[in-house]
Amino acid sequence: MNAEKSPVNHNVDHEEIAKFEAVASRWWDLEGEFKPLHR
Repeated sequence: MNAEKSPVNHNVDHEEIAKFEAVASRWWDLEGEFKPLHR
């Protein structure tokens, strides 16, 4: 096992993360705007 740590490359779109964080609290509302996705 190699003791050296390889560099970590982050591939994160912060705008996309913010978009999904904004809807996370409403996602599981079965009667809300995402109702068609829960069928």
